[in-house]
Amino acid sequence: MKHKNTTVGLILVVVAIVVASWVFWGNKTAEPMVDNSGTTKIDSEIPVSITTKKIIENNFSGSVPVITGTSSSAIEAQKYIDQTIADFKTRADTEVPDMKAEFGPNSPPATYSIDITADYQKSTKTESIIISEYIYTGGANGMSTYKVFTSSLETDNILFLSDMIKPEKKDNFVSILKQRLLVWMPYGITEPVVFPDEVNKLTFDSFTNWSLDGLNLNIYFDKYDIGPGALGAVVFPIPLADIQDFLVAPIPVAENSILGCYVARLSKDVYTLRIENEGGEIVSGRLSYNNFGKDSSSGVFSGTYKDGILMGDYTFDSEGMHSVRQVIFKTVDDSFVQGFGPADVKNDREYLLDPENVVFGSDSVFKKEDCGS
Repeated sequence: MKHKNTTVGLILVVVAIVVASWVFWGNKTAEPMVDNSGTTKIDSEIPVSITTKKIIENNFSGSVPVITGTSSSAIEAQKYIDQTIADFKTRADTEVPDMKAEFGPNSPPATYSIDITADYQKSTKTESIIISEYIYTGGANGMSTYKVFTSSLETDNILFLSDMIKPEKKDNFVSILKQRLLVWMPYGITEPVVFPDEVNKLTFDSFTNWSLDGLNLNIYFDKYDIGPGALGAVVFPIPLADIQDFLVAPIPVAENSILGCYVARLSKDVYTLRIENEGGEIVSGRLSYNNFGKDSSSGVFSGTYKDGILMGDYTFDSEGMHSVRQVIFKTVDDSFVQGFGPADVKNDREYLLDPENVVFGSDSVFKKEDCGS
């Protein structure tokens, strides 16, 4: 009997050791790595990727970005988008059936839509997901808003503007921003466009949506925040070089950055290329061709910049048609020159047959200018 009890005891001890080891080492491998500075490291970081999908519901339609990535900004942005769509669906399902019954199924009051886009922006210190929303609920005009999630590249924590500006400099920062807004004249406008009363109401807490690129601190305002509806939602850049004394820690200004606005003037035609986001070789922005007396177009540009060559897709609407065209530019001094060559169309996208042998025409020089926002 004593031998039997001893054997049972040994078995229980072995089982206890195995269970304890499994618990200890299982939990150990589940923990993230921590370096000597105390900064948490993510074992398998997934870079940010943004795609788009259409929404077709019984009571509304639209488009929405799908954001993948393990950074805090990517995760929080996708949560926000999911909740925004869920809330809009609840509203549409509540309001639209009554609108259809009263005004008809295809009437403007019964036509609800939501279109959301997302852009990725990166600086030496931060990354941002910039969400732009356009909501239409049957009125005369839709509503345009921004929501921006900015996180630290070092700690992956979501940042607030108060994390960037020294506490004792907040009032000075607000004062300078107001002064610049009050005299701001967007490109092509000959007088200030903001409502002074609305601008003067701004406080530091008004600047909840912001991002950093290689050259600027960008502040985002919703439609009607600082001006008339025709102004739309506004992105207002403040050069980093002008606010270094206000920053908690200096932020290096990007060298050899191509961020900015470039304009080509051909007689009465005006073409504008705006490079708004730059992260490594990846760039994006806006492109427009305003032709005098013939079809014009305006849209977005996304692509790469490498070895002096800017190449990507121009997605635009012109005369009721939605199109995608591959475009190419090369840098000459501080300007871009557009290239042209034989093209073909595949899967509704026009692409260059031989990008390496396009002709860069001297009559299509986009020179850098201050175009406002």
